[in-house]
Amino acid sequence: MFLAAATSTHVPICPEAVDRVLAEVALPLAFASGARAAATLAAASRVLAPALRDALVTLRRSDTLAPLHGDGYVFGGHGGGRGPVSTCHSLKLVAGSRWQLVPPMPTPRVNCAAAALGGAVYVVGGNDGRRELGDATRLDLARGRWDELLPMPTRRSRCSAASDGRAVYVIGGWNDCASALCAAECLDPGVSGSEQRASWAELPPMEVCRAGCAAAFVPGAGVCVAGGWRRGRVLASAEALDLAKRCWRRLPDMPSARSRCAAACVQGQLVVVGGSSGAGELDAIEAFRPCQNAWERWPSLGMHRAACAAASASQALYVVGGVDVDRPGLHGECHWPPGGERRGVREACADGLARLPALPSALSGCAAVAAWP
Repeated sequence: MFLAAATSTHVPICPEAVDRVLAEVALPLAFASGARAAATLAAASRVLAPALRDALVTLRRSDTLAPLHGDGYVFGGHGGGRGPVSTCHSLKLVAGSRWQLVPPMPTPRVNCAAAALGGAVYVVGGNDGRRELGDATRLDLARGRWDELLPMPTRRSRCSAASDGRAVYVIGGWNDCASALCAAECLDPGVSGSEQRASWAELPPMEVCRAGCAAAFVPGAGVCVAGGWRRGRVLASAEALDLAKRCWRRLPDMPSARSRCAAACVQGQLVVVGGSSGAGELDAIEAFRPCQNAWERWPSLGMHRAACAAASASQALYVVGGVDVDRPGLHGECHWPPGGERRGVREACADGLARLPALPSALSGCAAVAAWP
């Protein structure tokens, strides 16, 4: 009620100051109270109505919205036969949890990439249904708001992204001409993490151009990239960027060639899941162990998934979205390394597999991360 007091005729205050305050608190206020309460407040106050208008658009599906207290986040994609969507969902990785809507991205996008860094999630690239994007945007988990960042030097979709805790690395993808890219770029968020200090820098190009590849940062190995396709050929090759030497080195090939796959770092391993072989969707999970310089197979996914997304949390692998032939994946799943401890989700099944709650709508071509404020 402090806003009502601040805008009352009994308290003289500078109108410009009121506008600044309302612009800062409108979305958190609406997010905390819900769209119905926010709409009632906006209807009752001509002063508050302008500031709450954008917040009400953001909260148009208020009954399922919740504060940003999730552990896993899913962004964009194709939803339910529609074009690219701007919706974002969060999930607490505890028993009995359900997916919740969080503030949508400024731009609908599919085949984008995401990485977590410093209490924020960075979403880059993708396609808005018309063209490949160079947009970069950041979701501040503590404030529950999106910030537009400097665009990438290279517009791209079907790219991959990873973070080493200091910067965000964007790798591969394809451009407006549907050509696979070798380009790699780095986003430095700046000391304060503000838009003004964020900057992009070009990195050495990959040895192999690839679109639809998957990437993750693996301690001791660097930014690892696997799979993808180039000139109509699905790739089994993999390579790693040494961040100290700023050079790429070849890794052993994956057992399975695949594109439109996903990857995450789980217990020091690069784990690549799903994708397409060119002849069909895959359910294979393969993990690269840097200490052995070799790949090993994990138990398969619960369904074949191409254009899925993956993230790592609590020493486990989480996989969401994707499509099997024309059947999109509504339920996600959790996997542990062979012999690993199972925790954090419900409905544990055999072979190190657990089923996640169903997404509100089926998604493919989405991006996923695990992140905390």
